[in-house]
Amino acid sequence: MPPAARPRRKRTANFDHKLLALLRVAARVFAEAGYDKASIRRIAAEARMSLAGIYHYCTSKEQLLYYIQFQTFDSLLRGLEQCTANIADPRLRLAAAVRNHVRHFGDNMDALKVCARELQTLKGRAYREVHELRVAYFNAVHDIVTQLRPGTGAPLDAWLATANLFGMINWFYQWYDHGRPSPGGFAPPDPPSPSLAGAPAPRSAPARSPRYRSARTHVRLDELADQQVRLFLDGYTPAAPCANRGNA
Repeated sequence: MPPAARPRRKRTANFDHKLLALLRVAARVFAEAGYDKASIRRIAAEARMSLAGIYHYCTSKEQLLYYIQFQTFDSLLRGLEQCTANIADPRLRLAAAVRNHVRHFGDNMDALKVCARELQTLKGRAYREVHELRVAYFNAVHDIVTQLRPGTGAPLDAWLATANLFGMINWFYQWYDHGRPSPGGFAPPDPPSPSLAGAPAPRSAPARSPRYRSARTHVRLDELADQQVRLFLDGYTPAAPCANRGNA
């Protein structure tokens, strides 16, 4: 539970389960409507809760946004620590880190959209707590990048390289569709994008069982992550250390 959370009911496993379900619904609504246009009333309706009932889990729409962002970066950081704990080779550590990132957001695409669009929306303590997690996560990946040996590309500052890496792996939600059969399990968008133009999006593949769909999705996400790592490593050569920079 995020530090700034103030549950209005006693914490239980059932409470946490319902809160996480509520956050998934809130993330979907924020992703579809935008934070400013989304309403607690709509979130409650789509979560199949009464308007009064939703306030057992949060005090405001802003607190829901805070929960989503804190949960996202906390999960990413813990996942990164776990997946790289027993790996010494920096290249393999980077591959594990990118897989962790891409798989997490592939499973939580709405949360990725919300974090990408609403990072500056939070204020005060909530913003500071999420920002601390973001910095810690960036620094953890940056530490891996600084350990890479020179490659074949042009020299590039490690901080800038890390920022570019996040730029590459954070925006795949713009074109990735796990339902589209394609070589490697993913495909760039059709130019121009029909959904952006207001036309119906292409039909997804026939529905599969949740277990099958999850397994196939993870294979495709791992393929995507591995290709992104190869692209990054092919174009990156560590440059000489320079002055410290701020973090994204």
